[in-house]
Amino acid sequence: RADGATSLVVVLHHVLADGVGGLAVLAALVDPGGHAPAQPFPRARPSARALALDAWRTRLRSLGRGSEWLGQVRRSFAAAGGVVPPRAAPCSLLRPTGPRRAIGVVVVDGDALRAAAHRFGATGNDAVLAAVAGALQRVLRGRGEAVDALVMAVPVSGRGSDDGASLGNMVRPMLVRVPTTGDARSRLLAVSGEVRRHRSDASGPPPIALLGGLFRPLAALGGFRWYMRHQQRLHTLVSHVRGPEEAVHLAGRRIRAAVPVALSESGNITAYFEVLSYAGTVTVTAIVDPDRFPDLDVLLTGLRDELEAIAGLEP
Repeated sequence: RADGATSLVVVLHHVLADGVGGLAVLAALVDPGGHAPAQPFPRARPSARALALDAWRTRLRSLGRGSEWLGQVRRSFAAAGGVVPPRAAPCSLLRPTGPRRAIGVVVVDGDALRAAAHRFGATGNDAVLAAVAGALQRVLRGRGEAVDALVMAVPVSGRGSDDGASLGNMVRPMLVRVPTTGDARSRLLAVSGEVRRHRSDASGPPPIALLGGLFRPLAALGGFRWYMRHQQRLHTLVSHVRGPEEAVHLAGRRIRAAVPVALSESGNITAYFEVLSYAGTVTVTAIVDPDRFPDLDVLLTGLRDELEAIAGLEP
């Protein structure tokens, strides 16, 4: 760039790490400072024999624990509405998507957003959910549609306090019904209450940790792709990862901003959102199928307006 700034793109497959694990990888890349990683990075590559032995030990430990496993499966799906959840309201947000993606980014003052949310007993993540609902309602209204509430999937980390730096995907989905009606204040209060009610349901083990052996052959046979193109569980996904509160440096250069982007399998969710808190800012990336969601500019304008409205709320 003309001002001497440089962009760095870091690509991680989701099978390697979820959002929290991905931040742990990035923490090992930036300049030293703060807490050093508990283990050296990168780790030595395990041998095929060690991997096979570990897999067989896991299988042997699971024998004889069928009833316990079924209980864990029920708990793992509790936050996602159960194995057979209620259907999300039909609307044009749910349409089979193609291979193309377009992205747009909105950056707001994270400290102001969190402070406003805290004044109402809510969190910064609650504020983002309320803003996304208002922005999507603006899009639907422009299309001549109206939906009273949108169902959003909110990934919840399944990591304990002592394994934040480990790799792998340890995410539980939590479904949250977010109202689209009312003003920013009423939506924020409604979202906060809904999240609190479902937070305890998200205490079960991540479904992928229990059913990975079942998901892999189904995915190989095309079952996962078929399901994602026909699912009626949710309208969109909002994934929020909290990054460093202070700016970090790479090769001696200050990292001014970090933009999250996640590309997913083609399904029927035409718009979803990746959110990253970093150094006093909140960056929201909207990712859409431009052929099924041509109004990205309307979405970004609505998202910016809604976030600023929430950040300006007073008791």
